[in-house]
Amino acid sequence: HLLTAESYHNRVASAKGGEEKVSFHFQQWIEEDYRKAERVIQAITGQEQLLDNSPVIQRSIDFRNRFTFPLNMMQIELLHRWERASDEERDQLEKILQLSINGVAAAMQSTG
Repeated sequence: HLLTAESYHNRVASAKGGEEKVSFHFQQWIEEDYRKAERVIQAITGQEQLLDNSPVIQRSIDFRNRFTFPLNMMQIELLHRWERASDEERDQLEKILQLSINGVAAAMQSTG
């Protein structure tokens, strides 16, 4: 999910001072390669959207993303808080982060 990747990138870029250029180019490279692969797959399969030929999987992934995207956004916020937290607060935040990771893993089980 490119929006999720971009959100994590923005979090990393804001946390790292001079490494923003490298981070930006890396994110740009990921997006360009994704779009190239998407165009090739669409050309080969004749699909307008990825997985148009597999509507059950397409719906499953769309449904999954409705749950994983908010969890990923929560993780980004928790990581931001964790970086600025005291040791005691970090212990609590770490537990919540682990729960969010488990939530994403559970949501992706059958859809990869």
